[in-house]
Amino acid sequence: MEKKDISGYFPIEPYKSANQSDWAFEKAIKQGKLSLDESADNWVGNYMYMRSEEYINCTVDHFKNKITREYDVIVLTEKKPPKKR
Repeated sequence: MEKKDISGYFPIEPYKSANQSDWAFEKAIKQGKLSLDESADNWVGNYMYMRSEEYINCTVDHFKNKITREYDVIVLTEKKPPKKR
């Protein structure tokens, strides 16, 4: 299947790794978007990972609240430009 260049409008390519949800949850916890504290409103157990989108300058991870069914946690991770040699 030929890959079309749609950069700038759509994500470059959605992640296809089975471990992507683990990485996304880890980033959300490190950034304070989700919590390991079960009494917190943003407890990780109340959310399900939906998808990640990779753009040229960042990655966006989407989570959906299991109770409200709303997408209310989005984790943005900026990519650092490569170092010049």
